[in-house]
Amino acid sequence: MKRLLSIFLVMTFVLTLFTSCEGADKALASTYLNLGEKYLTDLDYEEAIVYFNKLIEVEPNNERAYLGMAEAYIALGDTDSAIAILEQGIVIVDDPTELRAMLGEDDEADKPVISAVTTSTEVTTATTTTATTQATTVTTTVATTTTVATTEATTTTAFSVKSLSATMYATDTLNVRSGPSTEYDRIGRYSKGDEVTVTGKVSNGWYQVDYNGKEGYVSGNYLSLEKIVVTTVTTTDTKVETTVTEEQDIFKYVPSDAGEYNGHYYYVYDISSVTSWDDAVAYCESLNGYLATITSAEENSFLYNYMVLCGYKSAYFGLTDSEKEGTWKWVNGESVTYTNWHKNEPNSESSREDYAMFYYKYTDGTWNDGDFNGSTLNGGKVFICEWGN
Repeated sequence: MKRLLSIFLVMTFVLTLFTSCEGADKALASTYLNLGEKYLTDLDYEEAIVYFNKLIEVEPNNERAYLGMAEAYIALGDTDSAIAILEQGIVIVDDPTELRAMLGEDDEADKPVISAVTTSTEVTTATTTTATTQATTVTTTVATTTTVATTEATTTTAFSVKSLSATMYATDTLNVRSGPSTEYDRIGRYSKGDEVTVTGKVSNGWYQVDYNGKEGYVSGNYLSLEKIVVTTVTTTDTKVETTVTEEQDIFKYVPSDAGEYNGHYYYVYDISSVTSWDDAVAYCESLNGYLATITSAEENSFLYNYMVLCGYKSAYFGLTDSEKEGTWKWVNGESVTYTNWHKNEPNSESSREDYAMFYYKYTDGTWNDGDFNGSTLNGGKVFICEWGN
């Protein structure tokens, strides 16, 4: 009976790991989408274009990829490229309703998002409703007209506002204005630490907010997703500031089919653009994670079997002695309380073997030291990201 129970538990464990790898391609597309949206939100439009383009390569029918690239091109002032990518998407995507609307080809749209000229001081809202999904896309253009007295010339500045729903916090005293620049009148003020209800993101880096039931605009330079808690210490009558990170953001970019062990999530990546261990570190951190750390025999067994069932024989994790030869450290600063080196490892076979890894020769899950995408035989550049506190 005990033997049957053991076999059942092992089969359940293996099935769980296998299932978590079935959607690897889908998870990669999800990762590219999340990174594209992240860089678009961060106003890093060049990087947003890179990842939306990667998304198109793995999932060419994804309408959001073309929309995201177009938004980034528009923000960079490259309208021709924006139009080109929208036209490309209209040909490829099965239902390009939003792409047509963005180009202004949808008869139900009040006006196209990509417009040639804004002629007056106004706020114009274009609304497109997709009947099949009942979803509404709202794009707002805020235009200001400034007359230069000395030359009697008129210049027009247009801003696009992307609909957004988020709670952010003022990192300092923050003026609320009637439009998205300091040229507009001040209609209110947030104090440091105040909660700000964000309703949109402006292409110039400002945010549209709900200020006491009124529409207002604030500079993005003084907003943060991290909550600022200000308390008073009565003994010294001084203020002490403590930053509390929003915990839910930690798992924001975890692939839906990631492996899970003891409340932590893991995912194996093999990405052409990641060519060094430092690139792998940066990639995991860009997803709010870190190169995996292993702190027990049980975690090691889980992670090794997860890697194998995902179709890989070798993979790097977050242990390195690159700072000082022979002194191994976890990339996230954890104490090294557990290791599982193979016999006669680490051996520093080359001067660049500074990174711990599961190795194809060692099928028992013991570790090797490799040089990541270098001369280590069949070492490769596959790596494992982890999420969790």
